[in-house]
Amino acid sequence: MGNIRRSKYSIQVGFVLLTLFLISLFVYKVSPGLRRSGRSYDDPAIYTFNDVAWNQNATVCKMEKIHQLKSKHYFQKGVIKSDFGKIQLYINDPKEDIVSRDIYDKNVWEPWGINTIYKYIRHDPSIGVIDMGANIGVIALQLASMGRKVIAIEPTPQNTQHLCASIIENGFSDHITVVHNALSNDHKDVPFAFPKKGEYALGFVEQGKQDKDDVVQEMSKLWGNFYNKNTILLKAAKLDDIMTLREFKAMPKVFLKIDVQGFEHKVFEGAEKLFQSGKVTGIYIEWYYHRDTSSGKYLLQKFQEWDFEPFYCNDVLKDVSSNLDTPCENLDVKKSGSWGADVVFLPRRK
Repeated sequence: MGNIRRSKYSIQVGFVLLTLFLISLFVYKVSPGLRRSGRSYDDPAIYTFNDVAWNQNATVCKMEKIHQLKSKHYFQKGVIKSDFGKIQLYINDPKEDIVSRDIYDKNVWEPWGINTIYKYIRHDPSIGVIDMGANIGVIALQLASMGRKVIAIEPTPQNTQHLCASIIENGFSDHITVVHNALSNDHKDVPFAFPKKGEYALGFVEQGKQDKDDVVQEMSKLWGNFYNKNTILLKAAKLDDIMTLREFKAMPKVFLKIDVQGFEHKVFEGAEKLFQSGKVTGIYIEWYYHRDTSSGKYLLQKFQEWDFEPFYCNDVLKDVSSNLDTPCENLDVKKSGSWGADVVFLPRRK
């Protein structure tokens, strides 16, 4: 009888242990915070620079908040398809947002952007990317899917929440760090102009009517009565501040992508230490608003000072699979008023 009782006890213990093992395995597989296949499904790291220091921003990208937002009409799922694969991401209302509309209709947004960046980082896995004006994460998410480390900087709460949702959905929390700030040449709050509808890709920092190069004048010509009359003050960081983040310190080299609607020159006014560090391997910049302007002259002067020269790649890299090794056009700085919409600056060849 004693042997029978011991056998039954052993069976019961074994059953309990097996049950606990299966429960643990189930939790491991479905938990939002799990890591599998090298991916992290935790809340992404998100920072905001508040006047004097970085703070972990716990309010914008919490998973619980994102789950609530996903039920809204402006939280839709889209897909980007490219030679690098397929990425799911959360888009804004396609009826109101130009970036989201192209992704919804065509599964693509300006592919020459990611193609150009990939061209210049592909042979060196140690290069991370700072994505300034990350929007909903078109560039950052594709880079993360390649295993790259990215610091994605986005000032608008709406785009930042979409970006965070996509990071969590794809398990990219270990690859993308979010900075929720505008970038400027100092730490003063900046006045940000929002479109009347949900065209978040076209928000910009108001530079003041006294500035003859003010992007608001150019935007008004293009879009008419498009923006809200009142601006909203957003917290600003300098590009040099990024250097104090541990995620930046872990990057041996960085490639910069910047699209901040005509405010690029002010951002680079706050980047002296970054360029002195010797880490920057290239800059992909929207040039459209700097043609024949004082801001364009300033940028050319700084890039020359930092020993970078300009190239144009957009035409070459529309078809990435066959043109990655095709040289981009070396540009003449004297003709910068007629350059294409996006330009690459690379270290000058010795």
